[in-house]
This record gives sequence, C-alpha cells and structure tokens, in this order.
Amino acid sequence: MSAINNQNKIILSVINATNGMLLHTFNSIPNEIISLQYDIFNNKLFVHTETNDENLTQIVEIDTNNGNFKQILGQISGAKPTDISSYCPICRKYFLVMFENDHFMYAAVNTSDGGGISWRVPLNFSPLNIRFTYKKF
Repeated sequence: MSAINNQNKIILSVINATNGMLLHTFNSIPNEIISLQYDIFNNKLFVHTETNDENLTQIVEIDTNNGNFKQILGQISGAKPTDISSYCPICRKYFLVMFENDHFMYAAVNTSDGGGISWRVPLNFSPLNIRFTYKKF
C-alpha cells in the first residue's frame, strides 16, 4: 500500500495479505505511485510510478528488503497515467492503461528478461478496469 506521510513524502507499506501484519514500511520511494502489483510466484513487487518529469511513467521492480528501486523495467513518455492496471504472474507482464494524444492506450511491460515494453495499442473506448481470469491457463 502506498500513502503520503506527515512530511508529504510517499511511503510504501508491505502488508502480509493472509494475516494483515505489517511487514515493512519504506520512506524511500521518490515518485508518485499510481499502482502496485505483486508476483505471488516469484515474490516480486512492481510499481507503476509517475516521475517528476512531465508525463514520464515507469514500471519498476521494488527491492522488498530496503524499498529502493531495483530495476526500471519500462518507461513510457508523453502519456498520462491512469490507475487501471493488472499483472499476470503466468506471462510475467504488467498491463496498464494510459491516456495519450486524446485517446486511451493499453500497454504491456515485461517483468522478466530485463524488462521492456512488449506492446502498446490505442483503444477506441474509455476502459473501466482490467481483470484477468486464469481458468484458461
């Protein structure tokens, strides 16, 4: 979970989903966190952040031992972030929706093999959310 502390700084709290126990709180997150996704199979935490640079979004792996950025997996410039995102632990991609050039854009970022943008496609509609069902896997 991300939040703003009393000093107006972004903090990241890692909470055990099975028992609700607070595991860590990190004060070292430099950018605004748009969304968080956790890979349950590989025990990795990913964040979708907006940097201080205008319209520069990053997908970053967070080191859960110290809260620092471990690896920038993908950067998208010139697009405004939305809070619509999802993660597939099977294909190991972070999916996100952004607003670019008067339309929504759907993108996938690799979280394995050094990262990188897999694809970006424009959408001709305004999405409400992303949801995956794993029944087909």
